[in-house]
Amino acid sequence: MSLGDSFAVARFHVVRAIRTRTIVFLCAVYMLMAGGVAWMFRYLIKELERNAAEVLRVPVTDTPGAMMETLKQREELRSIMGGLLPDETLVEWGLNLPILTIPHFWLALIALPFLAAIIGAEVIAPGIRDRSIRYELVRTGRLELVLGRWTGQGALIAVATALSIIGPLIVGTFFMVQQPFGASLMTLLALTPRLIAWSLPFLGLGVACSQVTSNTNFARILALGGATATFIAYGMFESEWMIDKAPVVIDILQPVLPQTYMVDLWGPGTGWMLPSLILVGFGLVFTLAGYPLFARRNV
Repeated sequence: MSLGDSFAVARFHVVRAIRTRTIVFLCAVYMLMAGGVAWMFRYLIKELERNAAEVLRVPVTDTPGAMMETLKQREELRSIMGGLLPDETLVEWGLNLPILTIPHFWLALIALPFLAAIIGAEVIAPGIRDRSIRYELVRTGRLELVLGRWTGQGALIAVATALSIIGPLIVGTFFMVQQPFGASLMTLLALTPRLIAWSLPFLGLGVACSQVTSNTNFARILALGGATATFIAYGMFESEWMIDKAPVVIDILQPVLPQTYMVDLWGPGTGWMLPSLILVGFGLVFTLAGYPLFARRNV
């Protein structure tokens, strides 16, 4: 195996995405998604502030954000955060962040796996279908090609994830009040590497599916089904019935699910780095899961 070849393939994949404007479409999808989430949460904040203003008998403001300190002391936001996090310390830490950074992170944890899986499913299958992949395999090996495509697509996802913070920044700066731009920017940038690492296992899952079929639509279906299955399995492992009836199964299988490390990505300090490295490792393992079939495929 040649790492140099893999990086060359990754570079070519990125350059091709730039030349064909694929990266523009990818970044636009990510920014629109993040902006839409921020706008919906803005509406939720507006409704919560209206209810709080009626209870406290104070004037209702047209632009949300003026009563954030009041909302943070009430039960609505705390109950939402408490349902996601097992530790009250993590809830307190989150409530001290600029408000739009919270839905940006948590809703991205739900949406990004499916986006990454779909994107990964398109990495190799089209080249198998039209036989264009043979021209690259003349110059490099199949393993180098697979790892290079995964790395290159991961770089494109990293760029799109980083640029997606523009959405919540615009909503917070121009359509809300008392949302400091500098603090929001720094917090969103700090959360971005965590979201990139979270995407990589599901990108690898999509790339694995892309290796086993030349039908891109079927690869997408497999990737979406696989991503959905991981969430269903994680939900089952977290259920009281499984905890009571099959704790050994949970101990064996739950550590191989990316969702096991999802909550660990949230929090202050550098505690998110180790689970991020584990997720990157999962990305490589999932990518290589489809390689045995691809290695024997007649392309």
